Amino acid sequence: MNPPTWEDFQRLEARQKQLEEEMRKLKEQRTDEMKAINVNVASADVITHLNTLEHKIDTVQEDTNRVTIQMEGARADILRLGESQADVRDRLKEHSEDLRTIKEEQQVHKGLLGEIINVGESHTKRLQNIETDISGMKTDIGSIRSTQEEILKLLRER
Repeated sequence: MNPPTWEDFQRLEARQKQLEEEMRKLKEQRTDEMKAINVNVASADVITHLNTLEHKIDTVQEDTNRVTIQMEGARADILRLGESQADVRDRLKEHSEDLRTIKEEQQVHKGLLGEIINVGESHTKRLQNIETDISGMKTDIGSIRSTQEEILKLLRER
């Protein structure tokens, strides 16, 4: 059986009001005096009708109670959702703060990386200059060796 819907609840509520109105009218209803024989017959009909109405009211009340219980459950679910939403909102705030911190640290690292790159480029230029100097020194050493060998050769010849 499907749970009652809001429309079912409203329909039951309207029917309950209608039955209560009928009961009120019946209680207020005044009749002309009747002969004793007819009063007993009329009383039985009224009692039967009242019993039917009372049974219908009991049914409507049961349905109303069931809908009320379901509404309380729905309210509890809504409350849990609100609490869950608050938890998610708090987590989002925490994550936002974490991301802000990460961005700040990333900026610091970006600056440091820029400095490291500058130092690396400077060292690369220096190494290139050293290589050029070493190449020149090798040439100079080669010339010195040649000169030295010539001097030794000349000294040996003498």
